[in-house]
Amino acid sequence: MPQRRKLPPIHPGELPKDELQEINVSLNELARVLRVPTNRISAIVHGERTITVDTAMRLARYFGTSPQYWLNLQMRTIWRLPIELQSRGKCFLETQLERRSVHT
Repeated sequence: MPQRRKLPPIHPGELPKDELQEINVSLNELARVLRVPTNRISAIVHGERTITVDTAMRLARYFGTSPQYWLNLQMRTIWRLPIELQSRGKCFLETQLERRSVHT
């Protein structure tokens, strides 16, 4: 039996980004319809912000899914954090500590 490769989880913001491109809707338009600030949608789409319960409810209504769908995607990304910390977190933390000691 062939071994299945596990793909790394994607940030939940990737999905609305792809969907919006398919239906030719801008981030500004989505933000207006959802009645949220444009920078919130932009930050989510660019992977710079997590999806809150409030935003999950709004996205679910717009895309015809459930809020749990969006929150589950968010959790898959959060569960990836310990793996990322193991692979590169130590180097990142050491770099940050070195910077602080130089500047203080």
